[in-house]
Amino acid sequence: MKLEIPQTMRSIPMNKNVERTRRFVMASLAVIMLVGNTLACTVPGQGNNGGETPQPIPIDPNVNNTTVEQGSPAQNGGDGGPGLTIQLSDGQEVPSVIEQLVPVTGVPLTEEEIEAILARLNPWIEDQGLEVDFRLPEEILRPPLTGDTISETFPSSVDLTKPQPIFDEELEVLRYAPDGQVAIAPFISVTFNQPMIALNTLEALAEEDVPVQVTPLIPGSWRWLGTRTLNFLSDSYLYDRLPMATEYLVTIPAGIQSAVGKTLQDTVQFRFSTPPPIIEDYYPSYGPQPLEPLFFISFDQRIDPSAVIDHIQVTAGNLPVQIKLATQEEIQEDEYVSRRIDYAEEGRWLAFRAFEPLPADTGISIVIKAGTPSAEGPLVTEYDQSYSFSTYAPLRVEEHGCSWGDEPCRPLTPLYIRFNNPIDMDAYDGSMVTIEPELPNASVNIYGNTINIQGNTQGRTTYWVTVDSLIKDQFGQTLGHDERLKFRIGSADPVMFGPDEIFVTMDPADQNPALSLYTINYNKVNVEIYQVEPSDWPAFLQYLRDYQSTDIQLTVPGKKVFDDAVAIESPADKLTEIYIPLADHLKGESGQFIVIAKPPKGLFQEDRYWEHVQVWVQITDIGLDAFVDHSEMVVWATDLLTGAPLSGVTIKPGTDSTIGKTDQTGVAKFDLPSEGIPYLVAERGNDLAFMPPSSYYWNDSGWTRRSLVDELRWYVWDDRQMYKPGEEVYLKGWMRKIGTDESGDVELVGDQVSQVSYQVIGSQGNELATGQADVNSLGGFDFHFTLPENANLGYTQVIINPIGSMSGISYNNHYHQIRVQEFRRPEFEVSARNETTGPYFVGEQAILAVEASYYAGGPLPNAETNWYVMSTPTNYQPPNWSDFSFGYWTPWWYYDFSYQDGGTTGESFSGVTDASGNHYLRMDFESMENPRAYSVIAEGTVFDVNRQAWTGSTSLTVHPASLYVGMRTDRYFVEKGEPLEVDLIVTDLDGNAVIDRPINVEAARLEWKYQDGRWQEVAVDTQECVVGSTDEPVSCEFDTPRGGRYQITAVVMDSEGRINQSRMTRWVSGGERPPSRDVEQEQVNLIPDQEIYQPGDVAEILVQAPFSNGEGLLTISRNGIISTESFTMDGSSHTLRVPIEEKYIPNLYVKVDLVGSTARTDDQGEELEGAPPRPAFAVGQINLSIPPLK
Repeated sequence: MKLEIPQTMRSIPMNKNVERTRRFVMASLAVIMLVGNTLACTVPGQGNNGGETPQPIPIDPNVNNTTVEQGSPAQNGGDGGPGLTIQLSDGQEVPSVIEQLVPVTGVPLTEEEIEAILARLNPWIEDQGLEVDFRLPEEILRPPLTGDTISETFPSSVDLTKPQPIFDEELEVLRYAPDGQVAIAPFISVTFNQPMIALNTLEALAEEDVPVQVTPLIPGSWRWLGTRTLNFLSDSYLYDRLPMATEYLVTIPAGIQSAVGKTLQDTVQFRFSTPPPIIEDYYPSYGPQPLEPLFFISFDQRIDPSAVIDHIQVTAGNLPVQIKLATQEEIQEDEYVSRRIDYAEEGRWLAFRAFEPLPADTGISIVIKAGTPSAEGPLVTEYDQSYSFSTYAPLRVEEHGCSWGDEPCRPLTPLYIRFNNPIDMDAYDGSMVTIEPELPNASVNIYGNTINIQGNTQGRTTYWVTVDSLIKDQFGQTLGHDERLKFRIGSADPVMFGPDEIFVTMDPADQNPALSLYTINYNKVNVEIYQVEPSDWPAFLQYLRDYQSTDIQLTVPGKKVFDDAVAIESPADKLTEIYIPLADHLKGESGQFIVIAKPPKGLFQEDRYWEHVQVWVQITDIGLDAFVDHSEMVVWATDLLTGAPLSGVTIKPGTDSTIGKTDQTGVAKFDLPSEGIPYLVAERGNDLAFMPPSSYYWNDSGWTRRSLVDELRWYVWDDRQMYKPGEEVYLKGWMRKIGTDESGDVELVGDQVSQVSYQVIGSQGNELATGQADVNSLGGFDFHFTLPENANLGYTQVIINPIGSMSGISYNNHYHQIRVQEFRRPEFEVSARNETTGPYFVGEQAILAVEASYYAGGPLPNAETNWYVMSTPTNYQPPNWSDFSFGYWTPWWYYDFSYQDGGTTGESFSGVTDASGNHYLRMDFESMENPRAYSVIAEGTVFDVNRQAWTGSTSLTVHPASLYVGMRTDRYFVEKGEPLEVDLIVTDLDGNAVIDRPINVEAARLEWKYQDGRWQEVAVDTQECVVGSTDEPVSCEFDTPRGGRYQITAVVMDSEGRINQSRMTRWVSGGERPPSRDVEQEQVNLIPDQEIYQPGDVAEILVQAPFSNGEGLLTISRNGIISTESFTMDGSSHTLRVPIEEKYIPNLYVKVDLVGSTARTDDQGEELEGAPPRPAFAVGQINLSIPPLK
């Protein structure tokens, strides 16, 4: 269990534990660049193997050009390709060696011997009491009733005489169905006006004479629905309706009598007919199509393909085309037709093809002529049915324009070029489409027959797009000539926007502070500026909440100091940054303002509320950070521009009273007052900084003090999760008391809890059971109860409450959920096994088997079996070398998906069980993308005739080679300049050390570079080391002249020529992160020196910062802030030392906050000459594991 600090309100997203709030928004357009979790930078060094150099093994060349997107650690084992390729097929039973049995000759027993054996049995006594009648289940429990119950006498005391039925009219047929031409006839129904039979059992009614005749005769059965309605259903196993393509005559003869003696005077007849074959689906149905397509047609009823094809006429233009039925092999090779057959009803389709290829660029017509027969009835079609498509034509551009249909196009609208044929994406090259003038951020994508172009198109500009003559369609044709297309971009709609937040702080390097707004095609903007104090913040939030209300008089807090229209001079259709100057309204060097900006509105125009900018603007040189737990606040005041700590800063809790002052490190600590803190104010001379707890205007709560209460944690489980009514449920659980303060721990409940009580509540709210159970000295308990036979189905709650002294403990009760359901018990069982024995290697195969057998005895033969095989990259750890890393190492402290192992891939296969109930699956391990171990899980699902399905699973490991190479280092990081020593060992699968095998090791420094429009991590400065294996670990040393992240790869080859490799990452102090253009919270990398710690250890943590020479604040917390410590970064890395104490068990959070400054850069990370440095801040946190091992 891990202990954490409860969360409070914050304005910058943080990790767990302690809240940190920092306010800073630059007055410039935000361009967000995602910053990753690790850094890398180093120079090559010389590998040292300490002896002779064995023959090297080639390493995967990808290691030298590995690239990783910004924000992600480098590839550390992720599979960029399909992973392990497995071919599935039917397998065969592996022959087993059977011991030859010696036949034994037996002698039949005599009658006397048989009688002597039977006489030893006890006499059979028949017990009549064992016989029981069929017992119906009890009525289910009704939900608890609300309201009053009114008692009435039943039956009523009033004498009511039952009326006698009177049938004066003659027997008639009231209605019948179907009638006339119908699309489908599911049944025949005849209803009389009088009862025709007496009430009886279904079996007796089935033997009654049926007074209805149907022509033609069809197999089926009549049944009575009540006493007046007669219903006929077909008994065909092919369809659940009457046959199609048939005309029916139904006769009810005169003279039949009803159950009350009335007679039908006249014969009643009616006719209805079902239609002949009608097309439901067909393919191909659109163009362009290849010259040798496979035709597919499905109908709404069964047909005879050999009879229907004689009535199909295919023409190419005006020329007839000879056709023939397709073979099974041709059908299986056609993906589109095979897919349609999978969804078509059996016996209702046909597939055919032409004898010769069809002519190109020609319309193809398919006509199913009148007279087409059905396989269900004698009627034939009365009219032609047809469809058409076209074969492919020479490749050409059909149209081009804007994706949104505007003419001219609006700026930023995607452009498209549509061809008559789909484009071959594999043959497409990015140079085949050129744009003039250059389109910023252009992106060209192909979707079928369309090229889509996106980018920052400029208004009132004409773009020329040239498509190269070599562009190719899916039929192998090229365009043949360059196509030059014109796109005219019109004017953009007016727009205005500003900061995303409602609270911003100005750039401290700006000598003339001004708020930036951004406009397109506006010539002016209406601006109001109000001078405010921190005490106006609650009123400002209320103003924003009421802003769009029409029935409230709005009042902006503060003193209005500016109200005018600001003229805008900007080119048409270009994004323009305008500045709202604030320096003239300052009283000193700092100030607080509310700025409201609105675009001009015409007389008959509505307000564009979404373009209104309403923001609280702060001008200060104080950078303020706040960290808070349940009872304490730590405030850190630094120079906003340089990050230097500020001493003597007065901290006020939203009132005139002073709550603390910062020390020499810029830190002030104080207890949270009981009334809470609505916002913070920091004063230093004439400078004032203000920080609210949140910038969301619907949240006006501040930082509040919270009392800590120990928690009762429950762990409860039951034996089956799902039960039938009447079954017994067993539950078992434990309780622990969790301390919630800084020294809190997991404790036994002791004598505070002596018993637990439980109450079982059904899905309808009925109480099903109650009881109590004792709690032992370890906090454990168990109990069981029986569900009533009439319990309602659904989810049932078991409410468990402790009995004892629970003062000062929260979470006193526990809810456990079970399911009550009726379900069919399994009739057979399925087990899966590996038929062949391992180990398994790539390039070899394995045989698996699934066996199905009835519980009553006997196999399940000829049963549908579906296999699903999943392969997942994994690591194999040979025994006895637990301190070495084999395979692809993942940093244990990463909680993101950057070190994912490539994901799971799956394959499926279907078959049937043999006479013994077995099905054998062969898996051929053809290849793998990266040499590493794969875990393969195979699930075999078997269906019986009742569609009951049960699944068995088995697993195995596929190895890339028979040898593994392991790597080990003493630490996760070293200081820059220190040698990085890597121990290596080569073992077989059983962990036996293997000697005289060459190990090729490479260490590459990962460096951030701007390539292809984004920051990527690239492997540079590769160092090599080749060493021979022995029965003891050998080592390689690598130089570390530059800091950063090093990716180390070791490769070994077995005697069969198969390669295996291991890879891990280590860090060197120093290094750089990709630069950030904007002022935003960046990421600090924290790398511990080991995975677990014990009391008395000193944890060394390498801090890698995204900027150099900053000031840091170390916060150690565990259910609250334990301590803080300031430190200064000399360069971009620093090593922290944290003593581990016994009271920190089982875990401890270490958090680092950094502030400072760094150079301003452009989008490519290039430093801007002459620009002042920008403020920078970053955060990182790690959870140290301290298990109770002693």
